[in-house]
Amino acid sequence: EAAVNFWSKDNIDPLSHNRQFGIYVFLDKLEKFIQKCGKAQDGKFTTSGVTVGECKLFATLCACKKIEVSLLQDFEGLKRFYDRFEKEPATQVILSGAKTDGVLPQYFLKPDEM
Repeated sequence: EAAVNFWSKDNIDPLSHNRQFGIYVFLDKLEKFIQKCGKAQDGKFTTSGVTVGECKLFATLCACKKIEVSLLQDFEGLKRFYDRFEKEPATQVILSGAKTDGVLPQYFLKPDEM
């Protein structure tokens, strides 16, 4: 039940305690932050676009998008960030499996009730 609530588009209450936030509340906060950083058009949070935080965020979004492909459709800045980072040569060698002895399989799965 908790996993279904986390992924529910009906669970969008940014005023609730953060332990009750669904993924869309987190994505909305990240979207507002990337817009505030002023580099959303470039798909970046920072000048370089490849800080440790941005790498971690991409990895997290990548796992989430494997669960829900349309996850970022309503978050223009995050979608630009994801698409740009995914095209980075260093990212491609990981995603393609060239540096990892094969393509990484999907680890997290969608809850059955979704």
